[in-house]
Amino acid sequence: LAQVSCRAAHKSAILAVALLVGGMASLVGVPCILASLASVGLAITGGSGHTAADLVESPPLGEFPIEVLLSVVRSGRPPPVLWPEVLRKEGPIGKRGPKIASQWSAALRYDGALMGISFTGGKGRFIYDGLGQRYRMSYNVTSDYFKPNTRHQQDQLASAHAKYSGSNVTMGSGPDDEVCMAFGGAYYDMFGWAKWATHTGHKVVEGKLCKIWSLEDRGLSFSMCIGSDGVPRDLNQTFGGSGKFAGSNYMQFFKVRIGAPEEAAFKPSWGCAHDYPTRPCADKRVSELDVYRIWGLPEPLELQNRDTGDILGDLSFVCTQGSSAAYQSKLITHWKVN
Repeated sequence: LAQVSCRAAHKSAILAVALLVGGMASLVGVPCILASLASVGLAITGGSGHTAADLVESPPLGEFPIEVLLSVVRSGRPPPVLWPEVLRKEGPIGKRGPKIASQWSAALRYDGALMGISFTGGKGRFIYDGLGQRYRMSYNVTSDYFKPNTRHQQDQLASAHAKYSGSNVTMGSGPDDEVCMAFGGAYYDMFGWAKWATHTGHKVVEGKLCKIWSLEDRGLSFSMCIGSDGVPRDLNQTFGGSGKFAGSNYMQFFKVRIGAPEEAAFKPSWGCAHDYPTRPCADKRVSELDVYRIWGLPEPLELQNRDTGDILGDLSFVCTQGSSAAYQSKLITHWKVN
């Protein structure tokens, strides 16, 4: 929340969860939510001894111990477990994996859920440029995360471009509303896992016959149906089993256009290009703030170097996760800070 201006003070909390779910096709938003979950006092602890270098090479697909993911988050890199092509450098590559069309765009439908939070009725646009190592997904989706039946505008731009490498996620629309969260690091192809996929059947999507390609391994399940033109017509992802971080999404691509996208299609959002880090409030007077933090032993009862949120931010986790075992021994702490 430290980088979010007063005009949009709770939007980073939305980004922490909403953009993870909204962007689960690439799952780039996970560093947001893991950092946020750590901040609200869930039973997430480090101490595993893993380094960022270890994580790229060692964890098998589907295993994502929380301390390992948090170690990567602190290093500023996205968790490699979310991209099988990173994890399985030494694993077998399927001889019959599908070939994905290198450049295409499509209308997008999206539905997803994570940690008890649902995101439904998403509609927008998806643009893929495999040759240029970049893709973009922008859509408007309904969620009751903060208020019932609320629409959120979300944009995710992933690119290997030197200036905007990694993933840039934007919440809101326009100069007076956008909040950007930029994740540096390497570019990862959201369809890269297909090289290990196997052909598991056929179905019809939007009147088009397509082949289903799937990959499953210890807690992760991926599948997509690819048309004869090499363009995915849908994408399913499920992870986490029945645990706290369980989630899934379904994306559908239609009104497909094959060909090189216009350069303007990958122009950074206003928030990421002109207002990141977000400018501080113009008012420089000292004010008293009410902040909240979900807390439990053995964590010290202090705010020094710890994240907090407003009542719509941190406490929203109580609405979505309050019934889970991780919260049964927690307390809500209220602080006044000036």
